[in-house]
Amino acid sequence: MEISNSSSTGVTLSLTDNAYGKGLQQYTIGAGANKSIKIDLKKAADGTTLH
Repeated sequence: MEISNSSSTGVTLSLTDNAYGKGLQQYTIGAGANKSIKIDLKKAADGTTLH
């Protein structure tokens, strides 16, 4: 996932992964910056594997 911050101040993004068991993840994105976030969708928290 690619996140862009087009504002003139930095932001903190909070993502909660309820399906894949990673829980809360926070990312800081500077003013005018982009952030690439990898999300592993291969295995759900219940152990099932997506195809």
